[in-house]
Amino acid sequence: LPGGWADEIQGTIDLSLTTGGPLHDRSAWTLDWQTDFSKVVLAEGELAAQVQRLKGTFVHRLPARPGQEDAPPRERLIGLGDPHFTPLSEISGWLRAAVVSTEDAGFFGHSGFEVTELKEAMLENLRDGEGRGGSTITQQLAKNLFLSGERTLARKLREAVIAWRLEEELGKSRILEIYLNIAEWGPGLYGIRDAADHYFARTPAVLTPEEGAFIASLLPAPIRFHGYYHGGRGLTDKRQERVQQILATMHRLGSLDDVEYARAAGEVVQLAPCPF
Repeated sequence: LPGGWADEIQGTIDLSLTTGGPLHDRSAWTLDWQTDFSKVVLAEGELAAQVQRLKGTFVHRLPARPGQEDAPPRERLIGLGDPHFTPLSEISGWLRAAVVSTEDAGFFGHSGFEVTELKEAMLENLRDGEGRGGSTITQQLAKNLFLSGERTLARKLREAVIAWRLEEELGKSRILEIYLNIAEWGPGLYGIRDAADHYFARTPAVLTPEEGAFIASLLPAPIRFHGYYHGGRGLTDKRQERVQQILATMHRLGSLDDVEYARAAGEVVQLAPCPF
């Protein structure tokens, strides 16, 4: 962990690991495990203090823009003292549901990470020497706030432990609130207030289901998708189809009732004029 934080995660992890497969064929290796993080705690050090500060207003350093890595760091308050910040209660429930359905459908049921995904990351590391993605919302938050972008098994395990502690200390609502306020939604666009204003000239509170579904659809690659779908040409048929897929998932998960789904599915997403 950065800043010597490795010593600040203390306790024991009960781990039972079983592997198999021919030594000459890494692609055929298998892995299964059982683990328990309940005995892991944060020592009273820098990392513990950094997690605690997330309960209130805190300063977040935004990533440097490409080609401007030597520029002074950009910082933003994540809290009511910053005009870019939006409390969770003022973010459309449909937008929240759309993001959860696309990024982490099991968000409200897991403890910070999905065991199956972590197993797959470990197995891919054994086979190929490089970790995989598949992070939960909490893991993405742990990475964005505390870790580098390296794709290794060691970082994946640290990410899982920190995610578990974030769940213990913050709870789901605060985790989702921070996530939505620091996520990148396009070139230089950080936080859901800026995203809602940029794409729809609206506040996050009044986004419709189809608008929320469109914004959620940007998260895998917001800069690339911004260039495709916000250049004055409107949405392509493929992007409209993706919005419909998200709406269908929201309906299946119970975020949209039958009437809301029928109404939203018949709407075409209309973007505001792009300012750049």
